[in-house]
Amino acid sequence: MTSEAIEMTDQQGPVEINDFLSFYHLEMRAVASRETGSRHYIDKEDVAQAIGIAVMDEWKYFKGRGLKEARAMFKRRARQYIAKEVTDYMHFTNSYVYTPAQIRHHLETTTWSDVEAAPDLDARADMIAAWQRLSPATRQAVYKRYGVGLYSQELTEAERKAANRGVDEMANYMNRHIPAAISTEEYA
Repeated sequence: MTSEAIEMTDQQGPVEINDFLSFYHLEMRAVASRETGSRHYIDKEDVAQAIGIAVMDEWKYFKGRGLKEARAMFKRRARQYIAKEVTDYMHFTNSYVYTPAQIRHHLETTTWSDVEAAPDLDARADMIAAWQRLSPATRQAVYKRYGVGLYSQELTEAERKAANRGVDEMANYMNRHIPAAISTEEYA
């Protein structure tokens, strides 16, 4: 297949699933290779296969897409698959990294719940250990935002900034110190 033939598909791509998969096979592999990058523990063929499976599962969204749109959709599906694989790898190698978004989620759902009701006891213990390391003013701002559940517009600007800074500080602490330092029994 020539590059001119692929470029022409910006107007309209194949409308039959088998034609689509056949036509864009090389592009799916190229996207998988680019998105995988230097992650040696992720197989590029697995990523390409995940893109193909996404095409089959979500055919109504892919049907008739030109190269530009299809490529963007391939990248999105590849990144979703790779993110899952990276997380699995980090858990497997005991090098898990908390992101600020995950910390916000756990602060809203886990940290201030009863131990019996906490969906993730390990995360709860990690959050409490990191939260206790914050300055008193930052702890209070984080608690008001996520423990009490006040919305950003209900906090002062200083409290909003302190809560955001607190989440970042918690992420930094947790990603450096948590894996071997904390057990859930201490906070049960």
